[in-house]
Amino acid sequence: MKKTLVGLSVAAGLLAVASSSPAVAGQLIVADMPQMFAAGSTELPAGRYEFSELNIESGTFKVLNAETRKSVIVQSVTRLAMRSDGQPVIVLDKVGDKQYLSEIYPGDVDGYYFGGAPGQHTHVTVHAAKKK
Repeated sequence: MKKTLVGLSVAAGLLAVASSSPAVAGQLIVADMPQMFAAGSTELPAGRYEFSELNIESGTFKVLNAETRKSVIVQSVTRLAMRSDGQPVIVLDKVGDKQYLSEIYPGDVDGYYFGGAPGQHTHVTVHAAKKK
């Protein structure tokens, strides 16, 4: 009887910890980035990238170069409304010849804003695809 109560207590404790853990999203999209861009304070070369949502609540993403397997973690500033077309895209802010990660739209959910470039800029949209 005592072993059963201890087992139930441990199970209840694990359930409480699991239910209080931040939600992990798992959204994963892939995009071919045509030129160098900055994600946060890190400059990344052109190439194929995987953008994976690490945590829904904090809006944290991992940006992974599919060839080199080097990655950077970026934190969103705020959420954005879902795009009306529901397509996954990456939006870059362009200032001169530099591009900065500004927005990630995973597709069928709200997007994320990362701050992008300060001051006047134009937008460059890179079409992406959901990775299965």
